Amino acid sequence: MSTAPHLFFTYPSVRRFRAAERVALTLPATLRRGRSLVRGHSIEVSATGAVLQFAEEAKPAEDAPRVTSGPLLMTVELELPAQGQIITALGRQVWAEPGAVALSFVKMADADRLSLAELVDGERALDASEE
Repeated sequence: MSTAPHLFFTYPSVRRFRAAERVALTLPATLRRGRSLVRGHSIEVSATGAVLQFAEEAKPAEDAPRVTSGPLLMTVELELPAQGQIITALGRQVWAEPGAVALSFVKMADADRLSLAELVDGERALDASEE
């Protein structure tokens, strides 16, 4: 599975609306849409959203939850292997293309958001020290 470099920090019109800058980070991910389940990994992550990539195309399920005439909502689980922790978030689809989706997290436990923010900050500091 490639890391889809064409997705890395693309869509500049969307970038300016992000609450937090994303970092390149590969974490095992599971996307749930209704009863559909798709496994893949993250490409970019922040405490407020993520870009996920899948081996198979993530197709919306007929029973995927939606806000009335609004955006597609789905649950994502990100595995933080070093911490042995799985965080769960409700995400709003920002964009999608075959095999990839960008989510903005709309609901997440405070402890999960903190764990994710600490991981992202650590990666950002590591990237800065390598430059």
